[in-house]
Amino acid sequence: MNKKSLGKKNKELLKIAENIMKAGNSSVQKKDFYILSIINRTISLNKAFILLVENKNSLSAVSILRM
Repeated sequence: MNKKSLGKKNKELLKIAENIMKAGNSSVQKKDFYILSIINRTISLNKAFILLVENKNSLSAVSILRM
């Protein structure tokens, strides 16, 4: 994967999160918060990985890959 495809995945994840919040007349359930937190964590890890690769910090980038 390259930087562009990871950015595209982040946009897809945001769209999924938006659809979750709109579903059910915008009433958010406990499981929705759980799923939204997973999406948030994934987006954060993707952004961190992109920054680490851009800054040539491969040791830290490898740690994120393990997660």
